[in-house]
Amino acid sequence: MQEDGYLTPSQAQEAASRPLPLERAVLDGGEHAFWYAQEAARRFLVSEAGVENVYGSGGEAFTTFVPAVQRAAHAAVRAGAVSVDRMSGWRGPLARRVPVPVDWSEAGILAPAGLEDWRVAVVTEVGKDARAVTADGEATLRGADMSWASRSGRADSVLSPGDAVLVADLGRGDELVQVPAVQAAAAVIDPRNGHILALAGGFSGETSEFDRATQASRQVGSAFKPFVYLSAIEEGFDAMSPVMDSPISLDQEGQADWRPRGGSSGGMGLITLRRSLELSRNLSTVRLLYDIGMDKVRDTAARAGLDIPSDAGWSTALGVTEASPLALAAAYGALANGGQRVRPSLFSSLASVGPGSFDPVSVAQINSILEGVITHGTAASAFRGFDRPLAGKTGTTNAGRDVWFAAYGPAFVVVAWVGMDDMSPLPRGA
Repeated sequence: MQEDGYLTPSQAQEAASRPLPLERAVLDGGEHAFWYAQEAARRFLVSEAGVENVYGSGGEAFTTFVPAVQRAAHAAVRAGAVSVDRMSGWRGPLARRVPVPVDWSEAGILAPAGLEDWRVAVVTEVGKDARAVTADGEATLRGADMSWASRSGRADSVLSPGDAVLVADLGRGDELVQVPAVQAAAAVIDPRNGHILALAGGFSGETSEFDRATQASRQVGSAFKPFVYLSAIEEGFDAMSPVMDSPISLDQEGQADWRPRGGSSGGMGLITLRRSLELSRNLSTVRLLYDIGMDKVRDTAARAGLDIPSDAGWSTALGVTEASPLALAAAYGALANGGQRVRPSLFSSLASVGPGSFDPVSVAQINSILEGVITHGTAASAFRGFDRPLAGKTGTTNAGRDVWFAAYGPAFVVVAWVGMDDMSPLPRGA
């Protein structure tokens, strides 16, 4: 193992053939957290073995999913979707003027699909806080938890007696919630062998069967930048190489010159390659792509399992490449295990690590730089106080239609995505 804890290529190859001491389980279709994971496994089995063999012959299929990781991913996706959705404010109660005692069979207060462990409640008293009744008891909703719905942070500025609302325990006790308009997804793999540890394809399988973790193809934005920088390092750059972060104008065949945006400052001037990636600087990344050439970056992307559109121009540097969270996790897996490309698998018998895809010395430099993203780069505020080794990269696309985060250590890669199914922009700040 390398000094930074990441696997060398030979160690990654050896690990692929060694069983790991992780809990495996046949997925329980009755548990909400496993819906997308189970459906992904079912689709794979049907495509490989056929409907008759899967449904007619019987038998058990043991997947690579780890129940604890799957539950955590599902909970995180739901919480993340709620957090981003709250940036758009409160959309109002399910119903108003509901009489108490409550007839829980009334159509206006029936639980909407996708609630899972959330509950419907009817407000009975409001002041600084609110009291409400649910079908299984009472709930107190703190006004301090409603600052997303009202700047006053008082319940009586948001709710009225008789309002039917949703309540959930998001980790701080019961609080006011609403079904989010945004979606989210996550994929977790073991880079040592490609085992898929968790798939969370959306807020709830009850509201949408579309699995955004495996079936969605969205622009990856700045989450693609590490592969531009890896290309440069393989061409002879290093972490301390100077790059110019300043405005640039580039020719585009048949179109007006392209001038990428670099933020309100217009650029930071001469900075190191390391700092450029840690801060996800656009202008210096575009200049880097111009210096090393599109062909080199296209080759690097292909070796990681990512496809650059044939008509892609200089904006490739900023992430016009499309991928699912699982495909992007597999690409980052090659960084996590020292340059060996991994092929994600749902069943341990199919685990696969390909031949060496990247120079391990170049990958080690990228790993070091991406650890800097966590400690003092674009992800520093989110991970302040986090004391374990972690490398990662934030990613946002044009107009904020997709927001990504990819993170990895020696034994895991996790990629999370948030966006709108209709491609509309996310709330400002998402």
